[in-house]
Amino acid sequence: MVTYSALRIVILGALLGILYGVGMRGWLLPLAAILLAFLVSYLTLRGPREAAARYLADRAAARAERGGRRPGRLARSLDEDAAAEDAETEAPQSDRPKPSSRP
Repeated sequence: MVTYSALRIVILGALLGILYGVGMRGWLLPLAAILLAFLVSYLTLRGPREAAARYLADRAAARAERGGRRPGRLARSLDEDAAAEDAETEAPQSDRPKPSSRP
């Protein structure tokens, strides 16, 4: 994933330099470089793009196997907060505190 992103940045930088060298200036320079970098990376970086897609698919599958849970303390805290919020939302109206009328 990092390799694919780094290669795309290198292609963008190279195209910026080439287009600047041939005399393109102003707002058209970055626009043309971005569009050309998209086309060049799409045509030339098939292998790294597919590897990045496999990596992301593997991570999604691993997360699905865990039931969508995240590991670690932050995940526990988020799960506890979500459970408390669910309990408050599902509580009967009479159990809820009344909002104060003072600003």
